[in-house]
Amino acid sequence: MERVIARPRTITDERALSLARACIVEHGPGVSLAKLSKAVGLSPPALLKRFGSKERLLFRALLPSGPPAWWQTLAAEPGPDARAVLVDVLTELCDTFVDVGPALAALRMSTVDVDTVFPPDALAPPVRVRRMLATWLSRAGATGDTEALADAMVGAAEARGYLTWVGPQLVEGRSTREWAERMAALGLP
Repeated sequence: MERVIARPRTITDERALSLARACIVEHGPGVSLAKLSKAVGLSPPALLKRFGSKERLLFRALLPSGPPAWWQTLAAEPGPDARAVLVDVLTELCDTFVDVGPALAALRMSTVDVDTVFPPDALAPPVRVRRMLATWLSRAGATGDTEALADAMVGAAEARGYLTWVGPQLVEGRSTREWAERMAALGLP
């Protein structure tokens, strides 16, 4: 019997998902498998073999593969320079929304059931981020209603990230870092 030797992978799953995400965000969730496979550089059968189905590929490409690094920062103690840490977190949070916002919009337009992605009985990531930030702000010494402050900061980061994706001219001329510094000053003067 002849042994079949599998061909080595020419592209990692992470790279394939990144390329698929860009294609889906550009063309929408109804993009053809042929167009997706061309963008990724794999044949349609190879793409399906690797990811199982087009829906599963959409799901994996559009959702983050794991929690962002700033989640660990919010879980840790603020440290002596809490304001600088908050600036970093807000900058990273805003940058995350530049990618996540369009992906979530495409996912919402797809045939994927949102309850599959965000089960109603589970804590949704945006709610978790707000709660984590509110807790972190309290530990960092912020005064006043830290839940409202966290909600305002995360909401502003979501809006800035989304508008940056729609068109950078829609966002005030300051850099994201300068924006984050001003936001952090509101919470930790």
